[in-house]
Amino acid sequence: LLTLAPDDLPALSRVAQVTFDHGSPARATEMYTVLLERFGDKMTTTDKALAQYREGEAARRAGDHALAVRALEAAADLAPSNPEPLVALASTDAAQELWTKVVDAKTRHLDIASGEARLALLVEIGEIAAGKLADRALATKSLVAALDERPDDRPDNRAHAAGQGHQHDFARHRPLHVRQRGQMNNDSLGGARQAR
Repeated sequence: LLTLAPDDLPALSRVAQVTFDHGSPARATEMYTVLLERFGDKMTTTDKALAQYREGEAARRAGDHALAVRALEAAADLAPSNPEPLVALASTDAAQELWTKVVDAKTRHLDIASGEARLALLVEIGEIAAGKLADRALATKSLVAALDERPDDRPDNRAHAAGQGHQHDFARHRPLHVRQRGQMNNDSLGGARQAR
């Protein structure tokens, strides 16, 4: 198709996408590299960011880490709100055991993450800092931040909640005669007050 329709951007983009989804990573890398070289200056920012992400991700799968990093960083810069280039970039750096760069990519991802995704990133950064970088300060900072994201998961809060639940259940499940006796005592006290 590159020979038959060298100027047909939509057709070439479609073939590149199919190759990316179902074909060889090396072939997909080649197709997106050619696509960007020929049409990169004519693409919208969104389309170019997507093409560079797919070039980088295909290169990562093919084991071409240098090209993967270049393409994924370019994609992340063009589409800073899209987490996919940063996820792939962190995976590329992890494959090379470049743990400081892994943390950098995950930290950038933190800026756009929320909810469970943000919590998972904080925990991952803390684990990498502790296990791979021996950076206790960063590990502590990240794990404390993770606790701040989910304060209800703290052990002291869980114990307090469990205690409250236990007390509530105990009161509700007292034997009937004990509850009736308590009610009778309350009634007697009420009658005594009225008699006064």
